[in-house]
Amino acid sequence: MRTELTQKLWTLGRTAQKVAPYLLIELVLPGGTLIALFLFLSRRGYLKPVFERVARISASLEGAIADVDDQLVAPLQRAYAWHAPSGR
Repeated sequence: MRTELTQKLWTLGRTAQKVAPYLLIELVLPGGTLIALFLFLSRRGYLKPVFERVARISASLEGAIADVDDQLVAPLQRAYAWHAPSGR
């Protein structure tokens, strides 16, 4: 009986050690439930495919923005450079 109770207490202690950081985040921070859930999922690798996809999308957007800057903004800046005030 004593061994079974000790085993259950050890199991409860290990579970509390795993859950405590998430519970603390949830209680202390505003929006803590979402932050704790996000942290829980990311630490266990469930969000890795999401992070990889976001990185690919980000790289694509960066290239597209650079193209727009090269093809549209830079020529407009050169064309309207004469409208810039002359050091007054």
